[in-house]
Amino acid sequence: MVEKLSEDIDRLTDLSLSVGRQGRDKKNIQRPLTPIEVARYIQELKEETNETDSQIAKRLGLGKAKTKEVRMEDVDVETASDSQVKLFLRLLRIDEKSINLVGWNGEPGKCVFSTAVLLATHPPEVQNTIIQSVIKYKLGKEEVRRILQYMKKYELSVIESIEKTINKRVETFNLYKVAYSIPLSVSKILSEFGKSNNEICEKLNSLFSKKLDSAVEGVIISDNLMIIDMDDKAYHSFLNQLKIKKLTYNNCIKDLIIGD
Repeated sequence: MVEKLSEDIDRLTDLSLSVGRQGRDKKNIQRPLTPIEVARYIQELKEETNETDSQIAKRLGLGKAKTKEVRMEDVDVETASDSQVKLFLRLLRIDEKSINLVGWNGEPGKCVFSTAVLLATHPPEVQNTIIQSVIKYKLGKEEVRRILQYMKKYELSVIESIEKTINKRVETFNLYKVAYSIPLSVSKILSEFGKSNNEICEKLNSLFSKKLDSAVEGVIISDNLMIIDMDDKAYHSFLNQLKIKKLTYNNCIKDLIIGD
């Protein structure tokens, strides 16, 4: 029987460390969960406990702290703010093909989740094109706002709006994109896969295809960010491994690289 999230200390700790005040203002610390994992955990908590967004926010320490120095064992807040909870829940409306490109502020090569939620009410093809363009062309939040403004004000297509914003031709995206910020421990292992970046990526491509029992379309590594292109079969095989092995997103990718 699967343990309820509200009773699972390990998963609750991961959730708290990913969003609570004890994880703020600390640089170069990788959060246990990705933004979409946080969103799914919050939704699961709400369904289990029937708590409001404000109650969830108070539970997770999202709000104004009672004291300036906040310890892990004391994440109580004076005034809980449900705005962050609502932002996370909006991520649940982002299409699967791009949701794994969404990361935390300061996480290189990712689309910051506060930018991604601007697209929650738009169709999947618009979400995918904009989010994947954010990665490819290194667009910021204000540029995404401008793209959406062009679409609304001038009734331009999403491609036309992006091209008007960046003054470049834009390609369309159809594959599932899985992004992974490579920690130092994994980077050292990857250095043994080959002498060049291309050699490493080719070996990873073969390794992922074998473990997912489907041809992975491509692997790119740039500045300690790995992006894996998967077709529908490979991506759902990846999701199945997440479920069966009960791993977090980042740990599942790490397992694909160095696991048996």
